[in-house]
Amino acid sequence: MNKKLIGITLLLCLSTVFFAYRSFNLNNQLEQSNDIIDSITWSELINLNNSLHRISNELMDYDHNLDEKELYFTLIGKESSRLNEIGVNLQKLLSSDNLIYEEYIWKISVFINDITSGRLIDEEKIHQVAVVIDKQQMDLQNMFFSYNAIGVSGVNNAENIEQIKDILNIIIDEINEVN
Repeated sequence: MNKKLIGITLLLCLSTVFFAYRSFNLNNQLEQSNDIIDSITWSELINLNNSLHRISNELMDYDHNLDEKELYFTLIGKESSRLNEIGVNLQKLLSSDNLIYEEYIWKISVFINDITSGRLIDEEKIHQVAVVIDKQQMDLQNMFFSYNAIGVSGVNNAENIEQIKDILNIIIDEINEVN
């Protein structure tokens, strides 16, 4: 009887150690997964910053009487597609209650499509939006690369996401004003 009790106790101890080890491994895997998500989110936010920079430069170059309008529209159209792709990726990476794509990035893309389709041709309004995008892009860049930068570990912080949304909202407000 004593041998059975010792055997059962030993079996329980081994199973407890095994389950504790598995739990520890699962926690490590979850932490690694979160680190990967943060790293990919960081990369997409840097891509967003770069895309906004290119868009502001392209919009500043807009001239209604441009000789090579097709080439210009192709370039800015590609940047709009890239911006959409970044927005979709960010939507998947950030928590589901953050509608960063639908509420912000998509609207910037629609504005660019209005230009490429000829619905918006007022150079002054386009340049006005370009100036705002450039300033907000610089604010975003400072958020990522300044002395107090958010860094990879801070990209999914709710406060930082709100700050990014505020920056994008200023762009959207300017777009709404000129439309």
